[in-house]
Order: sequence, then C-alpha cells, then structure tokens
Amino acid sequence: MAKLKDFFHFRGLYAKLVVISLILVIMVILTLGLFSYFNFKQTLLEMAKRDLMLMSRQTTSEIAWHISQSLVGEDLEKLTSEDIFSLNSENIKRIIWNGRWLGLETISFAGNVYLLDLNGKVLFNSQDLSKDIGTESNYKVDTYEFKDNYGGEKFLKDILNNQKNMTVKNDYYKSLNKDLIRIKSNGYITYVRNGEEYIASYSKLNLLNWVLVVDGKKEDILAPANGIGNIIFFFGFATVIVVTFIISLIAKHISSSINSAVDFANEIASGNLSISPLKVDSQDEIGNLVEHLNDMRSNLEITVTNMKNLLDNAGQGFLSISGNYYVDKEYSAECKNIFGFDIADKKLTDILFLNQNDRIHYKKILKGIFGFASNGNLNKSQELINLLPKEMEINNNHIECEYKLVKNKDNFKLMVILTDITEKKEIQERAIKDGLTGLYNQTYFKTLLTKELDESSQNIRELSLLMIDIDNFKSFNDTYGHQVGDEVLRSLAKVLKENLRGDGIVARYGGEEFAVVLPEVGRENAIKIGRRINRLVRNMVVNYEELALKVTVSIGVASYTVGQSSRLLITNADKALYQAKIDGKDRLCVA
Repeated sequence: MAKLKDFFHFRGLYAKLVVISLILVIMVILTLGLFSYFNFKQTLLEMAKRDLMLMSRQTTSEIAWHISQSLVGEDLEKLTSEDIFSLNSENIKRIIWNGRWLGLETISFAGNVYLLDLNGKVLFNSQDLSKDIGTESNYKVDTYEFKDNYGGEKFLKDILNNQKNMTVKNDYYKSLNKDLIRIKSNGYITYVRNGEEYIASYSKLNLLNWVLVVDGKKEDILAPANGIGNIIFFFGFATVIVVTFIISLIAKHISSSINSAVDFANEIASGNLSISPLKVDSQDEIGNLVEHLNDMRSNLEITVTNMKNLLDNAGQGFLSISGNYYVDKEYSAECKNIFGFDIADKKLTDILFLNQNDRIHYKKILKGIFGFASNGNLNKSQELINLLPKEMEINNNHIECEYKLVKNKDNFKLMVILTDITEKKEIQERAIKDGLTGLYNQTYFKTLLTKELDESSQNIRELSLLMIDIDNFKSFNDTYGHQVGDEVLRSLAKVLKENLRGDGIVARYGGEEFAVVLPEVGRENAIKIGRRINRLVRNMVVNYEELALKVTVSIGVASYTVGQSSRLLITNADKALYQAKIDGKDRLCVA
C-alpha cells in the first residue's frame, strides 16, 4: 500500500518516469487522432463526391429514360429541344424532387439538384420548383460564381468545355431510334455561393444541351468530422493543460531535490563538513541519493576527525598554503605547539622568517614554485622546493621542514610538514660533542677530519691542523680542584669557538688537549692563527669564585700534503706540540 501511495503521489522516481511515459503516449495518441481526423475529413469528401456523382448520374439517366419514352410516336423532325422540355417538364420536376430526397436518404447531408441549359439558365431547381420556367425569376448559375479545383474558371466553362453553341440535329435523333438521350460527360467541381463552399457533381445530357448538377455544402458534408474534431481538440487542449501542470510539478520536485543535492555535494567537496544534513522528503531514488550523501558527509566527518586526531598526536605539524602564501584554516594541533599561536590565515613567510631579507627571498621562491606548477613545469617547481630551508630554529626549538606540492582540483597547494627534532638534535649533540665544553668530541673530530682530507685531496686544496694543550693543567687540578680545572677547560673552549668561528672546526681531543682543523688554510696562515691563539689565551683570565687565574697553551702545527692520512697528520701535529712543551711552553712549533 505504501508503494502504491507513493506511486499515485508521484513520490517514486520510477512512477514519475511511468507518468512521463504515459504522457508521451497520450501525446502520440493525440497526434494520431489529429491525423485520423484530417484523414477522416478527406474520406468524407471522397465519399460525398462519389455519392453526388451517383445521384447526378442516376437522376440524369432517369430523366433521359422518361424523355425517350415521351418521344414515342412523336414526329422527331418537328421537335426542338424546347418542345421536348415542355413535353417532359412535369416528369423532370418530379424526378429532380425525388432525386433530392433520394440524396437525403443515401447521404448524410442535404443535396440540391439543378437542371441548366448551355446558357446557364436554371430550368429546374429542387429548392424552388414553383418558379415558372423561362421567366425573369429564373437565374443563371454563373452569377453564383462557381469555382472548380484547378484554376477558378467559371462553372459552365469547365463543364461544357466551351460547347455552348451546340444545336440539335434531327437526323441524329433518328439515328438513335428511341435511345435519344445519353450522358456525354461528368465530373466534380467546387464553388462558393453566398459565402459558403459547395461541392458538386455534374452530368451532361449530350444532344439536349442540358447539364444536371447535384451539390452539397462542404460544411454539411464535413459535419461528422467536425464534431469528432471538436472533441479531439477539446481533449487535446485539456490534456496539454493537465500534462503541463503535472510535468511542472514533477520537474519542480525533481529539480529542487537535485539542486539541493548538488549544492550539498559542492559544500562537501569544498571541505565544509559542518554543513547540516539534507532533509529527506521523498522515498524515491533522489531520496535515497540524499540519504547516501548524508551518510557520506557523516563518514567523511568521522574520517577527517580520526585523521585529525591521528595527525594531532603524530608529534608533527601539518599545514598547507596556496599561491597567496596564507596558511589554510585546517592544520594540525602540533603547529600551534611549535609556533605558540594560531597560524590560520597568516602568511607562512611571516611566521617562519623573522628577517625581512629572508622573507623577500623565500617569497620569490614560493612565487616561482606556484608559477611553474600552474604552467605544468613540476620539475622546475621541485628544484625551487629544494631551496627551501630543511631545518629551522623556532622558539628555541629545532624544527625539521619537509615540503610536498599537491594538486587540489585546478589549484596547487604546498604541504609543509614540521617536525620538532630538538630532542633528536640533543641526542645527536651528546653523541658528537663533549658534555663539558660543548665542542666536538674526539670521535666526531676524526670523522670530520677524514671528510675534510678527502675534499682537500679531491679539490687539491690546503688544510692545516692545530693540536693545543693547556700548560701545567695538572697543577690546576691538584691545587684548586677539578671544578676549577673544568672552568679552565670551559674558558679555553669559549675563546677558541668565538675566535675561530669562521676559520676552523674546534674539538676537545681529550683531557686538556684540543684540536682545530683549518680547511683551505696553508702553513703560513695556520702559524698566524696559532700565534693569535697563544696571545688570546695568554691574556685570558679564568674567574672562579674569588680566584683569577692565568693560563697558557702550547700549540703544534701540521699541514696536509697530498696522500697523507689523518692519522699521520695528527701524529705530526702531536710531535710539534711535544716540541713546544720541551721548548718552554706557551709557544707554537711547526712539524
């Protein structure tokens, strides 16, 4: 019952399709009905022509037979056509009158019968048989403006074929014996009389020069068809009104539901999952579609929520920017932890780079990335992406940056993944650096030295090594304790880092011994740097509580020669350092 109710209330899409199909069938039926109507009219006209011809031929034959009978025993040579007419006028009148009523019985319209002579004078008229023949009250048919179907010629011209001057030949009557009259020709014509169209059939009595015409109003002939036509037109008009109304309701219902569904889908596609679910107001296929769209929105919302929770707990910041450099509204919670504030709708270049020159520089790179991507040159975009910083310091934390260009419909977005690697960096630092001084430890120093020697060997460039040892360091520990000794080590490390920042790599080699690698520095410049270190340390004062201690260092210098190993280079620098100790300390010796 529910399905039936839905059907009759046009709630099922299948039912709507059925209704539309029925409407199409009705339209086809109406079209066929109209075709049948016009075909029926044509058939009625053809039947009327046939019946009119039958009436004219039958009436003409009967007149001819009575005339033939009336001439039996008459002197044919003395008779004219007028005499023959006078002898048979009563019979002719009766035959014409009967012929009219015969027409009413055999056909469905009132037929009129006229007997004309070649001059167009009405000899007999079934509509007015009381008129005297030959008087002025008789009238000519050509005043009725008879028209045929093929050129508008006068009625008699077409019928009589221009034979108005035919005369009766008595010898012809004789030759016919008693068969004096016969039908010479017949046909159809149409004409207008008093503003009404008539269809007529005519038969010609040859030698008497008479023409018998039987006609009928076209309106009367087509009356049955016109009645049917009125019904068809009324039904068709009513059907069009009803069909138009039904189709408009169906179209409005379908289009409204579909438009709502499309708008809803567009909102979902744009990422707006907070949109309210669509209301389901039908149980048809569109209603099912709406339910599925609502389910899809809910499932997407759950998926996005789960994904966001996953990303929020992944310990990484996820954000995206478009070609205007502004951060999209959606980003992971870790981003706020990294930056310390809400970054939505803020320019990435403003929150990543505090230096104005850096902002200008990286804006140009970002502009190129999006420009090349929009033109389809993704390889060039990737080259520019590689120029973006891989690590940054944000809020005193080490942040690793990864970038990925993704296409969103017709636009591109740059995904940025931020990972706080501060703890990782600290572990790495502890692995490669000395905990007391913050300088590289011996293990990592040897790795760096080997790397620098390989580059020097490949590029044929100079390299020097300084081995530095604190003079009398044992006495500091023995006299003041290890805490003072540690402060001496930290102070020396600070002097070396601050004064060799751009020249070399500084490491604590072990105990009170330090090492400095000087890439692209030859023997002479290495000696200058070593002597500067001697001077700086000599002038340095180590303050610890109330103590103010003076410190000196001995330095051994060795320069790299092609093919020399890192082990041999260190050995040579150590020998020079040992020589400086022998020579009195607070000095520099060269291997």
